[in-house]
Amino acid sequence: MAVTARPIRGPRSSRSARARARGGAAVALLLIGSAVAYSAWILEYFLDTGLSYSHAFVSELSARDQPYRWLFGGADAVAGVLATAAAAVMLALRPPRDHWATTGWLGLAVFGISTAADVLLFPLDCAVSQSTECRVAEDAGRVSLGHQIHTGTSALAGTGLCTAAVTLSVAVRGKRRLSPLTGPVGRWLVGGLIVATVATLVLVPFAYGHGVPQRAQVGLATCWLVAAGLAVRRATAR
Repeated sequence: MAVTARPIRGPRSSRSARARARGGAAVALLLIGSAVAYSAWILEYFLDTGLSYSHAFVSELSARDQPYRWLFGGADAVAGVLATAAAAVMLALRPPRDHWATTGWLGLAVFGISTAADVLLFPLDCAVSQSTECRVAEDAGRVSLGHQIHTGTSALAGTGLCTAAVTLSVAVRGKRRLSPLTGPVGRWLVGGLIVATVATLVLVPFAYGHGVPQRAQVGLATCWLVAAGLAVRRATAR
């Protein structure tokens, strides 16, 4: 009877596998932690923020004139920092020439940096949907430079996350161990994220109703971050 010998791992290979497993576990925790922090906006349903769920941007919760700005702004900052850290670790662990994965993790880094910058460097001066005076000041260009830049960093965050969701799904296509990203749930999350993002952009010029698809976008982004964390853990587990 023929016996097939299993390949024996050398000390260096074993150390590399252990390091990769530890790195994967760390990334999973970072991504899930980012998702938890990024879902803090749900608290608006339990707090008297005075903002409309339908017509206000989520980022208005952390505007300078809002009572809970430190809660919502702090949570977004944590989410951005954790996502950026996860991307940095994965870029260090990525296989050479894996261009799709590299693009995906760079996209996540853009999302993380932009999300943190939104609240730490370029917060809104005021909630435009709540204050007529704020809306008039914005139209007249009498708001701060940070308020004006905020729109750009928010757009970068959304673009970075959509890029990460699409390219990482392509990178792990056909790999069953990464089912949280490649299975039906992963595909629905990516598709829903793109649809919600496009719907938000379409409604923005009308200044009406954009809060609904944007909240769906943020909710789907949270779920995708969790799925990505679970996928990384599966892929790097020994």
